[in-house]
Amino acid sequence: MSGRFRGFKQKYKVDIENMRVKRDERKNKYLQNTRTLDISEMFTSARDLLKEKHEFLDVSCPLLNQLLGGGLRRGAITEICGASSSGKTQVCLHSTASIVLQGKPVVYLQTEGGGFPINRLEQMIQQREKMNSSFGQSSSRASTSTSSTASASSSILSSSLDRVLVQKVVNYTQLERILDTELESIIKEKGVVLVIIDSIAAILRGDSDIKDMYQRSKLIHRIGGRLKDISLNLNISILVVNQVSAAIDYHGFTGGSCSSTRLSLDELH
Repeated sequence: MSGRFRGFKQKYKVDIENMRVKRDERKNKYLQNTRTLDISEMFTSARDLLKEKHEFLDVSCPLLNQLLGGGLRRGAITEICGASSSGKTQVCLHSTASIVLQGKPVVYLQTEGGGFPINRLEQMIQQREKMNSSFGQSSSRASTSTSSTASASSSILSSSLDRVLVQKVVNYTQLERILDTELESIIKEKGVVLVIIDSIAAILRGDSDIKDMYQRSKLIHRIGGRLKDISLNLNISILVVNQVSAAIDYHGFTGGSCSSTRLSLDELH
């Protein structure tokens, strides 16, 4: 019995020693690799951070671009908030028209009641395209006939509308499925650069399965976190609409922790 115990004890010592050797080898390898790294590769100076340039989507409106700090920032969430009828959806439609006329697809997730305002979007695309022409962005039309110009305008409108990918969202469960399983695929497949959710408040307000404010807050933070990941990983712009009341002190979508820019709209009387 004592012989067995001594044999086990000796084997235990050998195993412990082997573990120590392997641990020391891993430690030395890590230290060796660390020493070969330049300190500049491990840390970024505040001065270098100031030099970093953000990418923006041009929304073809100098004033709006200025208010947004350059346009709709890529790799980030932009939030538009305001009371009912303050123009939030108009900004979304204007941004959509501008981006698709640049040849870039847009995903538009509509949660508000009623049908998608396709007639208004069509008008905006036509108006924006005419403005582009008048400023010389389609100068080749100057020598063309009226009929060929009309044909070209119709073709531009048709191709622009094809780039607007719309989906009606009726509840949180559907939105969650879109964000978790569908959105990234369509972004990669179509080359989408802008995703619009109009609006985030409607999907939570109208879902009978959401029982209280605590659950609503938890879900909106989950949505915000998922959108932030998608925008960063795929370097796209995300525009979120949030309807708020003037009676509350509003601190932004998920308390401002997910959106990088917040544009607050007021209705003019």
